[in-house]
Amino acid sequence: ALLLVVLIFFLLLLFLFQSVTMGVPLDADKTQLYRLAKAIRLAGITEEVEVIAKARVPIIKFKDAASGLDVDISFNQSSGLDAIPYMHDEMESLPAVKPLTLVLKLFLSVRKLNEPFHGGVGSFLLQSMVISFLKIVHVRGERTFQWRSTWQKMSLGALLHAFFDFYGERLNYDTVGLKVKGGGGLFKKTKRNGWEQQMGRLALESPLDRSDIGRGAYRFSNIRRAFKYAWLALLAPQESVGKSLLSR
Repeated sequence: ALLLVVLIFFLLLLFLFQSVTMGVPLDADKTQLYRLAKAIRLAGITEEVEVIAKARVPIIKFKDAASGLDVDISFNQSSGLDAIPYMHDEMESLPAVKPLTLVLKLFLSVRKLNEPFHGGVGSFLLQSMVISFLKIVHVRGERTFQWRSTWQKMSLGALLHAFFDFYGERLNYDTVGLKVKGGGGLFKKTKRNGWEQQMGRLALESPLDRSDIGRGAYRFSNIRRAFKYAWLALLAPQESVGKSLLSR
């Protein structure tokens, strides 16, 4: 993984040097994405490079041949760097964020519901969903959702099941949005201009700039059904033992 980072860094430096010497600003033309993609392909670190130039944030996507890691590259985007200290602080105060995010990321990936460009839930949105959920469980879980414990007293399995329950069944997507920053919580979409138009979709306030980072997940009805099915599957009795997966 370290070798991959060094190689990508070297390619970016080379690309920046060529752009500057040719007098071409990086944001002048999306053809710059294709130029870098070509350099990555010629370097032999991947067999296939995909340029998504029409996305809200244009990116280059590829899988590293040596490690199998998926790599995304974008230009002139500081939001990723801004999110690092915030996510680090949240994971320090909410230890369950990391393991839940990893499991849910795999859950979405195998169902091809993890690509933002295709209306899925990307990493930042997923982490924000997990953080918002944990804060809601902690502050108002028993009173509002009849969960009998705070997240500190729940196992990771119980938290995962509660996550599927919350996003797959309980949350009213037509009227309610989610907050992440501070103590988190819920808010009525009608209280915010433009947010009420996202009926039936996830509305989640970014912890960085208060924008709606759930707006792009236009396949969320599919994602919600997947969460609900997982919640029901964990409760359903297994034919071999006559008990649910949670009771084993």
